[in-house]
Amino acid sequence: MKGRLVVFIALAVILSLVFAACEGPAGPAGPAGPAGPAGPAGPAGPAGPAGPEGPQGAAGSDAPAPPPATAVPPTATPEPAPTAAPPTGPQPRRGGTLTVAGGDPPNIDPIKAVTSQYYLHWGNIYSGLVQYNPRQPVTEIIPDLAESWEIGSDLTRYTFTMRPGVNWHDGQAFTAADAKWGLETLMAEGGHAAEMPAIATIEAPDDATLVLNLERPQASVLQILGLIFVPIVPQHVYEANGGDLSNGPNIGTGPFIEGEYVKGETAELTRNPNYFETVDGTQLPYLDGVKTFMLRDLETSIAAFRTGQIMLLDPRVGIDGAQVERLQRSVPDLKPTPWDMLQISTLLINPDAEPWNDQRVRQAANLAIDRWEAVELNENLYKPAGPIVSPGWGLSDEELFALPGFRQGADKEQDREEARRLLAEAGFPDGFESELMHFTHAAWMQDLAVFAIDQLAKVGIRMESNGLPLAEALEAWQQQAFTVTTFGHNISFPDPDATAKNVKPNIFHFLEDARLIELFDQQAVEADLGKRRALVTEMQQHMMETAAVIYIGWQENFSPVAPQVEGHEGGLGIWSRIRHHYVWLSDG
Repeated sequence: MKGRLVVFIALAVILSLVFAACEGPAGPAGPAGPAGPAGPAGPAGPAGPAGPEGPQGAAGSDAPAPPPATAVPPTATPEPAPTAAPPTGPQPRRGGTLTVAGGDPPNIDPIKAVTSQYYLHWGNIYSGLVQYNPRQPVTEIIPDLAESWEIGSDLTRYTFTMRPGVNWHDGQAFTAADAKWGLETLMAEGGHAAEMPAIATIEAPDDATLVLNLERPQASVLQILGLIFVPIVPQHVYEANGGDLSNGPNIGTGPFIEGEYVKGETAELTRNPNYFETVDGTQLPYLDGVKTFMLRDLETSIAAFRTGQIMLLDPRVGIDGAQVERLQRSVPDLKPTPWDMLQISTLLINPDAEPWNDQRVRQAANLAIDRWEAVELNENLYKPAGPIVSPGWGLSDEELFALPGFRQGADKEQDREEARRLLAEAGFPDGFESELMHFTHAAWMQDLAVFAIDQLAKVGIRMESNGLPLAEALEAWQQQAFTVTTFGHNISFPDPDATAKNVKPNIFHFLEDARLIELFDQQAVEADLGKRRALVTEMQQHMMETAAVIYIGWQENFSPVAPQVEGHEGGLGIWSRIRHHYVWLSDG
């Protein structure tokens, strides 16, 4: 299973889903590329011209984009609905508890949460305004708390109609005012505030209506609002706890209710009997509950899956094709469930730590890494990667692989000679010693650390390994208390706007770079497809030059489930889907 698995997502499909025509229900996104006045692609904006050819991205293909589509003015959007056909074979049944392998997050605050470890479990408690389809097609935006929406012709005004009769888990009624406060608070205090839409003001003229007024045209609004880090959180709970929800409680409107939490051990959820979503007349969720085991490392998670203690291994723990094959020897009927994470294995550098505050040192490290060897040696990588941009944008593979840092075989020594020259110019003719932190909960991060230490040593950068358990590593990362760490950089959806957290200063990118931010902001409002692609390409080249992050290879991930688990679909990206309301357990 080594190599790219594309049975569920191909690049042409990704590009064809970035735009959604606003005729009838909010269907899957259309071709990648802005339309109308400007702005990134979005699930409910006007259909735009075909995306650029020759992408360097997660799909692993340089196939031409689909032919251009004719732009259609936005119109009122009737209530969308899942378009997937009912599953064949055994029909869903109610009952049972799904067991999941997870990690313990630093805190359980729904506003300030950053890590996927939080959302893997507690994300099941909340609803968003909209959601990604839990079934196929997984890129489709469908209703959640908003039952319908209308988009203004200039893409600067989004009007949502709230679903009636929804209550919070504590019994209080949900209204548009709750959604207004929730979004405003996420924009001001949220752990993913940098990725929120460009919203200027929010109005709630009545209990059923929410209006977003944007700072600029933006067609990717629905794609962002459907991500799991945009939960609608209740104001009354936040205020009753003095604005501090780091230890809970988590009270939402979603399919599951918060249960017992024993930090470092387990967290439980129970079925919300008043959840509003139904399928074919049957109220969701099917499960009675979910129990997450806080396991410290991947090996322990895999062992628990083999014994049947765990039914679901989330793709975020880094399951690759080779591990799936080994698991199948003891669990032959498992379902591999491919999941395109849109994620790159990286080395994240602290640009404030000496000598890494010298750009020449960072460039030398970037040149030292043999990305082709990384793909060969690391089972979870399928293709060398440059600075992360959305599939279909930026440098093509051919252009990228011709750059310094991507030489291979005997030619790689040219890169390393230049790296040694840069180190000598920076005052380190004999190299230097430093530390590489890595997360021990994921095997791929440990493998990457071993590989990086060997590669950097070839140019005189002698790294000492510092492996930390998940909780300790997360704390060091968030407080910038490290020098260099193994990491994974991702994009949330296939549009250049999704690159925001990888270019603007935050815990995913610590370098304050005015030119990089300027390029990102310019591409976000550029209406001309060719000009926008040129800006994205320049942004990618600038990221290579500053080398605040060393991008190594695109990841291939799986989310294996036990034979009795039904309704679990692979997703696109790390943040698009996580709730288990469509999952059910067979008799097997």
